Amino acid sequence: MSAVKTTEVSVMDSRGNTIDGSVALVWSTNAAWLCTNCKHLIADETPALRKESRVACPTCPAVYEVLQHPNRNGQLNNGPARGVRLLD
Repeated sequence: MSAVKTTEVSVMDSRGNTIDGSVALVWSTNAAWLCTNCKHLIADETPALRKESRVACPTCPAVYEVLQHPNRNGQLNNGPARGVRLLD
């Protein structure tokens, strides 16, 4: 069994700036991070055939988006995760 290769990135604010002290792990079409408001662990994947890409923290009002690269066909349908952004 092989280990999953993860990439560590910072959570970005709505302007694209990194949020100090934040960290997210991305791998394949998945992302996991600590909420920047309440530190609750959140995990989600890039949207696959769904238009809604918002991910709400279950314990506070924060809402995030899992960012993605285009898939091998050049579309944003189920592309690999590249980061996490806090939405206003």
